[in-house]
Amino acid sequence: MAASVLSILHNKLCGILGKLNLFFLIPTTLALFTCLFIIFYITFTSNLFFQLYPHSPPFNSTLTKPTTFTFTQALHSGTNNQHLNKENTENRSEVFHDRDIFVESYKDMNRSLKIYVYPHRKDDPFANVLLPVNFAPGGNYASESYFKKVLVKSHFVTKIPSEADFFFMPFSIARLRHDARVGITGLPEFISRYIFNISHNYPYWNRTGGADHFYAACHSVGKIAMQKASEVKFNAIQVVCSSSYFVSSYVPHKDASLPQIWPRQGDPPNLTPYNR
Repeated sequence: MAASVLSILHNKLCGILGKLNLFFLIPTTLALFTCLFIIFYITFTSNLFFQLYPHSPPFNSTLTKPTTFTFTQALHSGTNNQHLNKENTENRSEVFHDRDIFVESYKDMNRSLKIYVYPHRKDDPFANVLLPVNFAPGGNYASESYFKKVLVKSHFVTKIPSEADFFFMPFSIARLRHDARVGITGLPEFISRYIFNISHNYPYWNRTGGADHFYAACHSVGKIAMQKASEVKFNAIQVVCSSSYFVSSYVPHKDASLPQIWPRQGDPPNLTPYNR
């Protein structure tokens, strides 16, 4: 009797163990097949990618020989290949995806781009901030003043707002910072009032929320100037001398960096920029 009971228990235990083995075997098998499928998929798609999109040789490869050309000559001669000697300004062709397309695009921009500068009178209380300076700018923030001086005299400027692609707000952050009526603490309020005025006196800001408006700034305090005008910080184009000044405000996909200069006295070195 006892032997038969033990035999029954043994058979039941064997059945249970068999089911448990089957229970663990199925997921293990599925996991193995999944891993094999993933490996096969990665291998297949990687080979397909490299076949369809072969890598270009590196710039220092013997297959890629850098060439030089005069940008100003290319601008006038269209797609003709022009080469220079070391005495002239050089541009390395590797910086362009397609040199000829870039030149044609630049020519089109140079011909058609129009900018409307918000007008301000000479007797404006803040004419020193809003109008171009009438002297040669100096110091490490000179780029800001030179940018405005050159822009307002350029062929890009239009007096017809309906023709404009962009709208320039001509306030100077550097000059506001040194104006006793404004100073550093008054910058946010001044910019806020300026945006309020142009958005209520002109229809152009409201059409795009300021997305086609821009200003230039080289002084580091520019990063606090927009504290009360977030629409400028997030919508308008900020042309700044260094993105590091605007770590919390600089938006790479819409803002631009302006080369910063510090004018020096005396004759410049007789070297091309490439060899300086």
